[in-house]
Amino acid sequence: PIDQAWMDRPDRAAGDVGDDHPPASPLRPNPSAAGQGPRSEAAGRRRGWHRRQAAALPPAVFEDSATAADHLLRIPGMVLLVDGYNVTLQAWPGVPIPEQRRRLVDALAGLAARTGAEVQVVFDGAEQVEHRGRGLPPRSPVRVRFSPPDVDADDVLIDLCEVLPIGRPVTVATSDRRVQDEVRKRGGNVISTPQLLGVIAAR
Repeated sequence: PIDQAWMDRPDRAAGDVGDDHPPASPLRPNPSAAGQGPRSEAAGRRRGWHRRQAAALPPAVFEDSATAADHLLRIPGMVLLVDGYNVTLQAWPGVPIPEQRRRLVDALAGLAARTGAEVQVVFDGAEQVEHRGRGLPPRSPVRVRFSPPDVDADDVLIDLCEVLPIGRPVTVATSDRRVQDEVRKRGGNVISTPQLLGVIAAR
């Protein structure tokens, strides 16, 4: 479940900018969690101790269909990770970037309400910090992340598949082939950008 205290923070509109307690990960290490929690769990998976298992689809449901995407997002406990600009640049080409982000976060908030999925969206963090949260809704069930300097959002998505608890099913929405392949290696499910947009449009 989403941390309500985190949602109520005044800097919520800027996503994870200035987050006091970022999740432990190779991209943003958390020294206080050394030897325990998500990082040690991820290390265990890399050593073969345990591994996330991709969620199965019902019979006769095609993997690349909107029906498959809708089924995955309604699985209890599902975490949906979204490749932000991979989606917005297909959905709203030519629209200013801050408006693209706002539209996507609004659409994902509606999707979260309909499906019960926990939704996180990752954008490349190339812009100046003070402009990242421009236009984003101040309170939303969608957690917004920006990649650290010199790190692609693609790598953040892959890293999140490593550090999220293996008890939580994970689906990543992207049409980036490298990200799709890496997510599958880590036991996550994958839906394409058109699949995600199809589920959003089905409201």
